[in-house]
Amino acid sequence: MSSKIKKIVWAVEPRPSDQDIEQNTLKQITQFNRKLSAQIQPVSIAEIGADRDLGKKYIEELKTRIQSYTDPKLEPVYVIEKEGPLSVTENIDLLLQYCQQNQADLIVLQTHAKKGVERLFLGSFTESFILESKLPSLTINPTTPVKTPQDKILFLTDFSKKSIQGFHDVLALAKANESAVTVFHRVQSVHIPFSEINNVGSDSMAK
Repeated sequence: MSSKIKKIVWAVEPRPSDQDIEQNTLKQITQFNRKLSAQIQPVSIAEIGADRDLGKKYIEELKTRIQSYTDPKLEPVYVIEKEGPLSVTENIDLLLQYCQQNQADLIVLQTHAKKGVERLFLGSFTESFILESKLPSLTINPTTPVKTPQDKILFLTDFSKKSIQGFHDVLALAKANESAVTVFHRVQSVHIPFSEINNVGSDSMAK
């Protein structure tokens, strides 16, 4: 991630099940972007089926809906039109290709706030995207109240090479957003059987 985030790509559903959730997602992005002042580019993938007129109608509704939002940094939605049906993998590839070609610094996706048994299953677009993407991604739970200010970041790490690389990105983000960073690492407990402790003692005495 560059030290200066200039372009945020927001992955938008063509026909959200709840527009209030979409609006709250944008509020979260707006608050996150308050000090960054990055361009927010909504992107949606529209599958065109046999009824092309109906597909075009949905696309126009999508454009009108996004245009009605008032964030000054929000660009008109960019729609990727493809013959459907498309698999989750194909949708991910299309979004990643757009982000790479248009030099996105950050990709924002919303979760569906699943709970219980549903949460155990990978397969949603957001979860699959995170597994495939090499670009920085931010997931937003749209049911979370908008917090002002967003001045604290909790960074979970296992101190692996990739985690340390990610930490540098987080520091750059924190600097740009004037946020404090707390590093969390859980130390795994090591259990040594009592019999092995005795063996260690016996070996030491033998020497």
